[in-house]
Amino acid sequence: MKNTFKMLVIALIGVLLLPNLAFADEVNAANNVKLYTLTLEQAINIAKKDNPQLMSLEAAQKSNKINLDSAQLTKKKYKNIAPSTSNYELAYIKKGYYVDMYEMLIRLNDKETEQANASIAYNTTSAYFNYKIMQELCKVAENAYNLANENYNNVSKRFELGMIAEIDLNNAYLSVEQCLNTLNSYRQNSDIAKENLKIYLQLENENCDFNLTDSIECSEFSADITKDIKLAEESRYDIIALKENYEMAQKYFEYTKPLTAYSARYQSAHSDLMSKEYSYNNNKNLILLSVRNSYNAVLNADDSLKIAEKATDISYKRYEINKIKFENGMITNSDLTASLNEYLSSAISLENAKLSYKLAVEKYSYDVTIGLK
Repeated sequence: MKNTFKMLVIALIGVLLLPNLAFADEVNAANNVKLYTLTLEQAINIAKKDNPQLMSLEAAQKSNKINLDSAQLTKKKYKNIAPSTSNYELAYIKKGYYVDMYEMLIRLNDKETEQANASIAYNTTSAYFNYKIMQELCKVAENAYNLANENYNNVSKRFELGMIAEIDLNNAYLSVEQCLNTLNSYRQNSDIAKENLKIYLQLENENCDFNLTDSIECSEFSADITKDIKLAEESRYDIIALKENYEMAQKYFEYTKPLTAYSARYQSAHSDLMSKEYSYNNNKNLILLSVRNSYNAVLNADDSLKIAEKATDISYKRYEINKIKFENGMITNSDLTASLNEYLSSAISLENAKLSYKLAVEKYSYDVTIGLK
């Protein structure tokens, strides 16, 4: 039992310390499955290459620039023509409203493209590490299943010799069943995680698998929430878009007011201005509150990670103590199995806590800069 457990621990460590490999494509001749060996950076680059969302934004930007050129030519064309109260559009053209509008759309497109790139990177990061951890947990569960089988065989021999009660034999068999169920569950979840990653990498129609070489590293988190909230207000796409639209509504109202004071067009422009002002101020505050929430999420994930680390350490020590007790006939095999299961459960919880912390930190870094969709 002691040597077997050491083998399990070594396997657990080995799973978490996969080597860094260069990107390469391989094909398994047996089942024709293409294997992609990927770093996280390579996965993100694949996700961005020929991405429909980015291509759509690029096409929209070309359209914005063409429209801007047209608006500038039109403004120049009507430069010396006097506007009248019956020709509102001419007043907007001469004031440069449409030039301002397309310049705004170009600025927003640049920011939206930046946000889209950030969202693709974050979603790919999440899918990458979710699949990686499911692969690792499958290996952990498989080792636990093998260990439970070995333990059951040992208990069976003792039971045949009359050294162990039937309840211990039944408990050892139940442990095998539980480990098998856990293994099957992780395999199913791993398949789902792989398909999810394939979608983000635009490989959903390929028969492929992945060797993911980046590990989940949890560095110490440090942030100044006050400064970061100010940074978010100045750089997030959604806040900038709200502000730009509010400012355009101000311009439209100012250009409309002298021509149609208190008319239906005036009232409509005034109403739109008030609506966009409220939307900007209210939604900006909600967005900045969500940044604070992301900050709290990192702190909570950090606390959960530290608790998981302590719980794993305690459960391991408890298992070591119970192993000695069992060898000296002080506890039953059921007690030993329970402590082993507790340790394995803690080890799994620890890996999940690492992933939660990693993704919380990643999300916060985007939330205080460009934001995520």
